[in-house]
Amino acid sequence: MRATTLTAPPTEAASPGTHPSPFFAGISEEHFQCMRACLGVQAFAFDKDEEILACTGGPVTYGVLLSGAALDVRRHPHGDRTLVDVIEPGDLFGEGWQTQSWGSAACPRERAALGAAPGTVLLLDPARLSDPSVACPAKSLVQNNLLRSVLEKQERLRAKLEILRHRSLRKRITNYLVVEAQRRGTAQFSIPLTRIELAQYLHADRAALSRELARMKADGLIDYHRNSFVLPDQRTAALTLG
Repeated sequence: MRATTLTAPPTEAASPGTHPSPFFAGISEEHFQCMRACLGVQAFAFDKDEEILACTGGPVTYGVLLSGAALDVRRHPHGDRTLVDVIEPGDLFGEGWQTQSWGSAACPRERAALGAAPGTVLLLDPARLSDPSVACPAKSLVQNNLLRSVLEKQERLRAKLEILRHRSLRKRITNYLVVEAQRRGTAQFSIPLTRIELAQYLHADRAALSRELARMKADGLIDYHRNSFVLPDQRTAALTLG
């Protein structure tokens, strides 16, 4: 990754359908300068498929995505990987990787965040937030915002579990697309996932996913081109939730 300059906290969503991160709520430019100096906050640019953050067995680093998209993955010894979460602008990641208490535990080596689209990320050392010797006017605000970010992420992961509880692949696809449409506030949207990544996210075979998408398009339930989707009748689709 390449270090980049960020002199002020983001105040707006990075792109349509995303939101400002709760991590930056109430953070002024003065607070942000303090975070850089006292809490070691740094901004980096990354490319698609580049490793943004990885566990090395040492202390955990947290990340907040500023732009682009990334994947939170769990690597397996035989070479496969599990897609745990899709990271979009405003999202926090890395905070659930440690095995013990906040900021003090080792990070399991199999976890990593990989670039799904070029972007920028903010990295910070959580140990500094719990270190009483670190004096920073923004420290308590950052701690509160970090908690808000964690709670928001838990809600996002809960929504994923609701999607995956359906045995029918069509139900999983429909629920995923409806959730994305509702979250972005539009029935026409793009997702940051390839077909392989979407299949991993939905715990499905790629070929089966492609066949079901084609059937849903033929049935008039959805329209799509690559990773861009349209729900012709979002209200009707929403009735399939649950």
